[in-house]
Amino acid sequence: MNSFFFQIILACLAIAILVLYLKPAFADIGKIQDAISQYKEEQQKVNEVNVKLTGLVNRANTISAEDQTRLLTYMPDKVDTISITRDIFNISVQAGVYIADVDYKDSENKDTDLSEVTSDSTSEPVTHKFAVGLSGGYAEIKEFLSLIEQSNYPLEVHSLEVTGSAEGVLTAKMDIVTYSHM
Repeated sequence: MNSFFFQIILACLAIAILVLYLKPAFADIGKIQDAISQYKEEQQKVNEVNVKLTGLVNRANTISAEDQTRLLTYMPDKVDTISITRDIFNISVQAGVYIADVDYKDSENKDTDLSEVTSDSTSEPVTHKFAVGLSGGYAEIKEFLSLIEQSNYPLEVHSLEVTGSAEGVLTAKMDIVTYSHM
């Protein structure tokens, strides 16, 4: 009888060891295996990003110095309003239209503190508006708009009002907008 009770006690002890020690150990092993598989997945994602980044850096390194200069001209840090006004006048001469006036209106986004803006900033670009009045024929005004589109700056026509006269001369008033980083 003693050995029978002793065997039952040993069987209960074996079950208690399985439940209290091995089951939590297996659970911990399962968590560790899950963490390892998640780590491998994340490491694969990081490797994919690194490969893409290397490709983009290599692509950026192939951009010629001339094209980099054009890019800085296209979206400059600051806008020289006199240069843009001069360019609008030059475009008008090239298109054959008569410029009545070009007025620079204050830049929008004035509340931006320039000391806080850095070249790495992801803030919105500053908008600079020019009110332009001109007159000419339909083909000349169309050529003016085409040349504005092809300029060295990101010039956009935000509003355009065209009126005609009995002599066939068109008068256009427009707001031309450009952008800068600061």
